[in-house]
Amino acid sequence: MKTTLLLIAALALVDANPATYQKPPKPSGPDYLNDKVIPFPITVHGKKLKTGLVLDNGWFDSKKQIGGVFPGTFKNWVEAGVESIPNGAKFNKIGSRVYVVNEKNNKYEYLNLNNKQISFEVDISGVGCGYNAAGYTTAINKHAKIGEGYCDGQNFCNEMDLLESNIGSQSYTPHPCTDSKNINGTTICDPWGCNDNAYRNHNNLYGPGLHINTLKPFRVYTQFAGTKNTYVTRAWMVQGKNVLRFTDMTDSFCEANDPFWRNTNTSSVAPIFPCPTCDYNTLEASFKIGQVLTFSFWGSGGEGMSWLDGGALNPHCTYQPTWTGWYVRDVVIENNKKAPVTNAVAAA
Repeated sequence: MKTTLLLIAALALVDANPATYQKPPKPSGPDYLNDKVIPFPITVHGKKLKTGLVLDNGWFDSKKQIGGVFPGTFKNWVEAGVESIPNGAKFNKIGSRVYVVNEKNNKYEYLNLNNKQISFEVDISGVGCGYNAAGYTTAINKHAKIGEGYCDGQNFCNEMDLLESNIGSQSYTPHPCTDSKNINGTTICDPWGCNDNAYRNHNNLYGPGLHINTLKPFRVYTQFAGTKNTYVTRAWMVQGKNVLRFTDMTDSFCEANDPFWRNTNTSSVAPIFPCPTCDYNTLEASFKIGQVLTFSFWGSGGEGMSWLDGGALNPHCTYQPTWTGWYVRDVVIENNKKAPVTNAVAAA
Protein backbone atom coordinates (compact mmCIF):
# COMPACT_ATOMS: atom_id res chain seq x y z
CA MET A 1 0.00 0.00 0.00
CA LYS A 2 2.80 2.37 0.94
CA THR A 3 4.56 1.60 -2.33
CA THR A 4 1.36 2.29 -4.31
CA LEU A 5 0.87 5.64 -2.61
CA LEU A 6 4.44 6.65 -3.35
CA LEU A 7 3.99 5.71 -7.02
CA ILE A 8 0.76 7.73 -7.26
CA ALA A 9 2.47 10.73 -5.66
CA ALA A 10 5.39 10.47 -8.05
CA LEU A 11 3.07 10.35 -11.07
CA ALA A 12 1.17 13.36 -9.78
CA LEU A 13 4.45 15.23 -9.42
CA VAL A 14 5.39 14.38 -13.00
CA ASP A 15 2.06 15.75 -14.24
CA ALA A 16 2.35 18.90 -12.15
CA ASN A 17 5.98 19.61 -12.98
CA PRO A 18 6.77 18.10 -16.38
CA ALA A 19 9.79 20.41 -16.79
CA THR A 20 11.41 18.65 -13.83
CA TYR A 21 11.55 15.44 -15.77
CA GLN A 22 11.69 16.57 -19.40
CA LYS A 23 14.71 18.45 -20.69
CA PRO A 24 13.95 20.85 -23.58
CA PRO A 25 15.46 19.79 -26.92
CA LYS A 26 18.76 21.41 -27.81
CA PRO A 27 18.75 23.94 -30.67
CA SER A 28 19.46 22.35 -34.03
CA GLY A 29 21.63 25.26 -35.15
CA PRO A 30 24.11 27.79 -33.75
CA ASP A 31 22.93 29.70 -30.69
CA TYR A 32 23.19 33.50 -30.76
CA LEU A 33 24.62 33.64 -27.23
CA ASN A 34 27.42 31.20 -28.04
CA ASP A 35 27.91 31.78 -31.76
CA LYS A 36 27.36 35.44 -32.46
CA VAL A 37 28.78 35.02 -35.98
CA ILE A 38 28.11 32.18 -38.41
CA PRO A 39 30.38 31.53 -41.45
CA PHE A 40 29.64 33.41 -44.66
CA PRO A 41 32.80 33.60 -46.82
CA ILE A 42 32.89 36.07 -49.69
CA THR A 43 35.47 36.06 -52.47
CA VAL A 44 37.19 39.34 -53.38
CA HIS A 45 39.51 39.34 -56.42
CA GLY A 46 39.98 35.60 -56.14
CA LYS A 47 40.71 35.56 -52.41
CA LYS A 48 38.19 34.03 -50.03
CA LEU A 49 37.81 36.29 -47.00
CA LYS A 50 37.18 35.04 -43.48
CA THR A 51 33.82 36.74 -43.16
CA GLY A 52 30.61 35.79 -41.43
CA LEU A 53 27.08 36.94 -40.64
CA VAL A 54 25.75 38.58 -37.52
CA LEU A 55 22.09 39.06 -36.60
CA ASP A 56 20.70 42.57 -36.30
CA ASN A 57 20.69 43.50 -32.62
CA GLY A 58 17.59 45.55 -33.34
CA TRP A 59 15.63 42.35 -32.91
CA PHE A 60 16.81 42.32 -29.30
CA ASP A 61 16.96 46.04 -28.54
CA SER A 62 15.51 48.45 -31.09
CA LYS A 63 17.20 51.36 -29.27
CA LYS A 64 20.55 50.15 -30.57
CA GLN A 65 19.77 50.94 -34.20
CA ILE A 66 18.63 53.97 -36.13
CA GLY A 67 16.13 52.35 -38.45
CA GLY A 68 14.20 50.15 -36.04
CA VAL A 69 12.41 48.67 -39.06
CA PHE A 70 11.94 45.23 -37.58
CA PRO A 71 10.99 45.09 -33.91
CA GLY A 72 11.63 41.45 -33.07
CA THR A 73 11.86 38.68 -30.54
CA PHE A 74 14.56 36.44 -32.04
CA LYS A 75 17.04 35.36 -29.36
CA ASN A 76 19.27 33.15 -31.50
CA TRP A 77 19.87 31.92 -35.02
CA VAL A 78 17.35 29.13 -34.64
CA GLU A 79 14.56 31.50 -33.64
CA ALA A 80 15.55 33.86 -36.47
CA GLY A 81 15.31 30.99 -38.92
CA VAL A 82 18.75 31.66 -40.39
CA GLU A 83 21.10 28.76 -41.04
CA SER A 84 24.56 28.44 -42.51
CA ILE A 85 24.92 26.54 -45.80
CA PRO A 86 28.11 25.97 -47.82
CA ASN A 87 29.42 29.44 -48.80
CA GLY A 88 26.10 31.05 -47.93
CA ALA A 89 23.02 31.33 -45.75
CA LYS A 90 19.41 30.20 -45.87
CA PHE A 91 16.53 32.28 -44.50
CA ASN A 92 13.59 30.20 -43.29
CA LYS A 93 11.59 32.79 -41.38
CA ILE A 94 10.15 36.16 -42.37
CA GLY A 95 11.59 39.05 -40.38
CA SER A 96 15.30 38.26 -40.31
CA ARG A 97 18.16 40.63 -41.19
CA VAL A 98 21.90 39.94 -41.12
CA TYR A 99 25.14 41.77 -41.86
CA VAL A 100 28.51 40.63 -43.24
CA VAL A 101 31.31 41.03 -40.71
CA ASN A 102 35.05 40.40 -40.63
CA GLU A 103 35.66 37.47 -38.30
CA LYS A 104 39.31 38.42 -37.71
CA ASN A 105 38.68 41.84 -36.17
CA ASN A 106 35.04 41.31 -35.15
CA LYS A 107 33.94 44.41 -37.06
CA TYR A 108 31.75 45.08 -40.08
CA GLU A 109 33.29 44.21 -43.45
CA TYR A 110 33.19 47.52 -45.33
CA LEU A 111 33.10 47.21 -49.13
CA ASN A 112 34.10 49.67 -51.85
CA LEU A 113 32.30 48.60 -55.01
CA ASN A 114 33.40 51.51 -57.21
CA ASN A 115 34.54 50.15 -60.59
CA LYS A 116 33.80 46.61 -59.47
CA GLN A 117 31.02 44.09 -59.87
CA ILE A 118 29.38 41.94 -57.22
CA SER A 119 27.45 38.75 -57.88
CA PHE A 120 25.82 35.95 -55.91
CA GLU A 121 23.52 33.00 -56.44
CA VAL A 122 20.01 33.05 -55.03
CA ASP A 123 17.04 30.71 -54.81
CA ILE A 124 13.89 32.74 -54.14
CA SER A 125 11.41 29.98 -55.06
CA GLY A 126 10.01 30.13 -51.52
CA VAL A 127 9.33 33.89 -51.59
CA GLY A 128 5.80 34.59 -52.74
CA CYS A 129 4.48 37.95 -53.88
CA GLY A 130 3.94 40.27 -50.95
CA TYR A 131 7.33 39.33 -49.49
CA ASN A 132 10.87 40.50 -50.18
CA ALA A 133 14.16 38.62 -50.31
CA ALA A 134 16.67 41.48 -50.24
CA GLY A 135 20.41 41.90 -50.66
CA TYR A 136 21.88 45.38 -50.40
CA THR A 137 24.74 47.53 -49.15
CA THR A 138 24.20 50.23 -46.56
CA ALA A 139 26.47 52.98 -45.23
CA ILE A 140 26.52 51.96 -41.56
CA ASN A 141 28.75 54.28 -39.57
CA LYS A 142 32.20 52.85 -38.86
CA HIS A 143 31.80 53.55 -35.15
CA ALA A 144 28.88 51.13 -34.91
CA LYS A 145 29.28 47.81 -33.14
CA ILE A 146 28.45 44.72 -35.19
CA GLY A 147 24.74 44.04 -35.19
CA GLU A 148 23.98 47.70 -34.50
CA GLY A 149 23.70 51.03 -36.34
CA TYR A 150 21.30 49.97 -39.08
CA CYS A 151 20.29 52.64 -41.60
CA ASP A 152 19.18 52.78 -45.23
CA GLY A 153 17.71 55.13 -47.83
CA GLN A 154 14.52 55.32 -45.78
CA ASN A 155 16.46 55.98 -42.58
CA PHE A 156 19.11 58.50 -43.47
CA CYS A 157 22.11 56.89 -45.14
CA ASN A 158 23.30 55.89 -48.60
CA GLU A 159 22.03 52.51 -49.75
CA MET A 160 22.36 50.36 -52.85
CA ASP A 161 19.70 47.70 -53.39
CA LEU A 162 21.34 44.89 -55.32
CA LEU A 163 18.32 42.63 -55.03
CA GLU A 164 14.73 43.14 -53.92
CA SER A 165 12.87 40.10 -55.13
CA ASN A 166 10.18 37.47 -55.00
CA ILE A 167 8.83 34.97 -57.53
CA GLY A 168 6.87 37.73 -59.32
CA SER A 169 9.39 40.54 -59.65
CA GLN A 170 12.83 41.91 -58.90
CA SER A 171 14.41 45.36 -58.89
CA TYR A 172 17.74 47.03 -58.26
CA THR A 173 17.84 50.55 -56.86
CA PRO A 174 20.42 53.14 -55.78
CA HIS A 175 19.28 55.38 -52.89
CA PRO A 176 21.76 58.27 -52.70
CA CYS A 177 21.73 60.93 -49.98
CA THR A 178 22.87 64.53 -49.63
CA ASP A 179 25.67 63.43 -47.30
CA SER A 180 28.57 61.33 -48.57
CA LYS A 181 30.44 60.95 -45.28
CA ASN A 182 28.34 58.09 -43.89
CA ILE A 183 27.31 60.09 -40.83
CA ASN A 184 23.99 58.35 -40.25
CA GLY A 185 20.92 60.34 -39.36
CA THR A 186 22.24 63.72 -40.53
CA THR A 187 21.24 63.64 -44.15
CA ILE A 188 18.34 63.75 -46.60
CA CYS A 189 18.04 60.66 -48.79
CA ASP A 190 16.18 59.55 -51.89
CA PRO A 191 13.59 57.12 -50.44
CA TRP A 192 12.13 56.14 -53.83
CA GLY A 193 15.40 55.54 -55.59
CA CYS A 194 16.11 55.18 -59.26
CA ASN A 195 15.22 51.65 -60.27
CA ASP A 196 14.43 49.13 -62.95
CA ASN A 197 11.82 46.51 -62.22
CA ALA A 198 11.29 43.07 -63.74
CA TYR A 199 7.49 43.16 -63.50
CA ARG A 200 7.00 46.69 -64.83
CA ASN A 201 9.64 46.70 -67.55
CA HIS A 202 10.53 43.08 -68.34
CA ASN A 203 7.27 41.23 -67.86
CA ASN A 204 7.08 37.69 -69.29
CA LEU A 205 10.86 37.32 -68.96
CA TYR A 206 10.97 36.89 -65.17
CA GLY A 207 8.68 34.62 -63.15
CA PRO A 208 7.70 30.99 -62.60
CA GLY A 209 8.64 28.96 -65.68
CA LEU A 210 9.82 32.00 -67.68
CA HIS A 211 13.16 33.06 -69.24
CA ILE A 212 14.52 33.61 -65.73
CA ASN A 213 12.59 30.87 -63.96
CA THR A 214 12.09 32.02 -60.37
CA LEU A 215 11.39 28.46 -59.25
CA LYS A 216 15.08 27.64 -59.79
CA PRO A 217 18.35 29.25 -58.64
CA PHE A 218 19.91 32.04 -60.69
CA ARG A 219 22.84 34.44 -60.34
CA VAL A 220 22.50 38.19 -59.81
CA TYR A 221 25.14 40.68 -61.00
CA THR A 222 25.49 44.38 -60.25
CA GLN A 223 28.23 46.53 -61.73
CA PHE A 224 29.51 49.99 -60.80
CA ALA A 225 31.52 51.85 -63.43
CA GLY A 226 32.93 55.30 -64.16
CA THR A 227 33.37 58.24 -61.84
CA LYS A 228 31.52 61.43 -60.96
CA ASN A 229 29.23 62.44 -63.87
CA THR A 230 30.10 59.32 -65.90
CA TYR A 231 29.05 56.92 -63.13
CA VAL A 232 26.67 54.14 -64.14
CA THR A 233 25.20 51.05 -62.51
CA ARG A 234 24.35 47.95 -64.51
CA ALA A 235 22.55 44.80 -63.42
CA TRP A 236 21.64 41.47 -64.94
CA MET A 237 20.59 37.92 -64.04
CA VAL A 238 21.97 34.67 -65.42
CA GLN A 239 20.35 31.24 -65.26
CA GLY A 240 22.15 28.65 -67.33
CA LYS A 241 22.35 30.20 -70.81
CA ASN A 242 19.51 32.63 -70.15
CA VAL A 243 20.31 36.29 -69.48
CA LEU A 244 18.05 39.18 -68.47
CA ARG A 245 19.72 42.58 -68.30
CA PHE A 246 18.16 45.58 -66.61
CA THR A 247 18.34 49.16 -67.89
CA ASP A 248 21.70 50.86 -67.35
CA MET A 249 21.27 53.67 -64.84
CA THR A 250 23.16 56.90 -65.42
CA ASP A 251 22.67 60.20 -63.61
CA SER A 252 20.73 61.56 -66.57
CA PHE A 253 18.47 58.49 -66.68
CA CYS A 254 17.79 58.71 -62.96
CA GLU A 255 17.17 62.46 -63.08
CA ALA A 256 14.53 61.88 -65.76
CA ASN A 257 12.85 58.97 -63.95
CA ASP A 258 13.20 59.68 -60.23
CA PRO A 259 11.62 62.88 -58.84
CA PHE A 260 14.10 63.04 -55.94
CA TRP A 261 17.26 62.63 -58.00
CA ARG A 262 19.08 66.00 -58.09
CA ASN A 263 15.84 67.78 -57.24
CA THR A 264 16.84 71.46 -56.88
CA ASN A 265 13.29 72.75 -56.59
CA THR A 266 13.40 74.42 -53.17
CA SER A 267 9.65 74.90 -53.19
CA SER A 268 9.08 71.15 -53.28
CA VAL A 269 7.07 69.74 -50.42
CA ALA A 270 6.50 66.21 -49.11
CA PRO A 271 6.41 63.59 -50.38
CA ILE A 272 8.78 65.05 -53.04
CA PHE A 273 11.27 67.29 -51.26
CA PRO A 274 14.51 68.99 -52.39
CA CYS A 275 17.50 66.67 -52.66
CA PRO A 276 19.98 68.60 -54.85
CA THR A 277 23.00 66.34 -54.24
CA CYS A 278 21.14 63.04 -54.32
CA ASP A 279 23.13 61.51 -57.17
CA TYR A 280 25.98 59.15 -57.93
CA ASN A 281 28.59 61.58 -56.61
CA THR A 282 27.46 60.92 -53.04
CA LEU A 283 27.01 57.20 -53.64
CA GLU A 284 30.52 56.95 -55.11
CA ALA A 285 32.01 58.88 -52.18
CA SER A 286 30.09 56.70 -49.74
CA PHE A 287 31.51 53.53 -51.30
CA LYS A 288 35.03 54.94 -50.90
CA ILE A 289 34.39 55.00 -47.15
CA GLY A 290 32.74 51.61 -47.33
CA GLN A 291 29.30 50.04 -47.14
CA VAL A 292 28.14 46.87 -45.38
CA LEU A 293 26.59 43.96 -47.28
CA THR A 294 23.20 43.15 -45.75
CA PHE A 295 20.52 40.50 -46.36
CA SER A 296 16.93 40.37 -45.11
CA PHE A 297 13.63 38.57 -45.54
CA TRP A 298 10.54 40.63 -44.82
CA GLY A 299 6.96 41.45 -45.83
CA SER A 300 3.36 40.91 -44.81
CA GLY A 301 1.89 39.20 -47.88
CA GLY A 302 -1.07 40.28 -49.98
CA GLU A 303 -0.67 43.70 -51.57
CA GLY A 304 2.02 44.73 -49.09
CA MET A 305 4.77 44.58 -51.72
CA SER A 306 2.77 45.83 -54.71
CA TRP A 307 5.35 48.59 -55.32
CA LEU A 308 7.72 45.73 -56.17
CA ASP A 309 5.57 42.98 -57.69
CA GLY A 310 2.34 44.70 -58.78
CA GLY A 311 0.21 42.59 -56.43
CA ALA A 312 -3.02 41.30 -57.93
CA LEU A 313 -2.22 42.98 -61.26
CA ASN A 314 0.73 40.65 -61.79
CA PRO A 315 -0.41 37.27 -63.22
CA HIS A 316 2.79 35.63 -61.99
CA CYS A 317 1.71 36.36 -58.40
CA THR A 318 -0.99 33.70 -58.59
CA TYR A 319 1.66 31.04 -58.04
CA GLN A 320 1.88 29.86 -54.43
CA PRO A 321 5.33 28.65 -53.30
CA THR A 322 5.51 25.16 -51.81
CA TRP A 323 7.88 26.36 -49.07
CA THR A 324 8.83 29.61 -47.31
CA GLY A 325 12.35 30.93 -47.54
CA TRP A 326 15.31 31.71 -49.75
CA TYR A 327 19.05 31.34 -49.86
CA VAL A 328 22.08 33.34 -51.01
CA ARG A 329 25.55 31.93 -51.58
CA ASP A 330 28.85 32.29 -53.44
CA VAL A 331 29.29 36.08 -53.18
CA VAL A 332 32.04 37.23 -55.56
CA ILE A 333 33.50 40.74 -55.95
CA GLU A 334 35.77 41.30 -58.94
CA ASN A 335 36.79 43.83 -61.55
CA ASN A 336 34.13 44.82 -64.06
CA LYS A 337 33.69 42.59 -67.09
CA LYS A 338 31.70 43.12 -70.25
CA ALA A 339 28.03 43.03 -69.34
CA PRO A 340 25.93 40.58 -71.41
CA VAL A 341 22.67 41.52 -73.10
CA THR A 342 19.25 39.94 -72.72
CA ASN A 343 19.13 36.90 -75.00
CA ALA A 344 15.37 36.50 -75.24
CA VAL A 345 12.36 38.45 -76.46
CA ALA A 346 9.39 38.81 -74.14
CA ALA A 347 6.35 36.82 -75.14
CA ALA A 348 3.38 38.79 -76.40
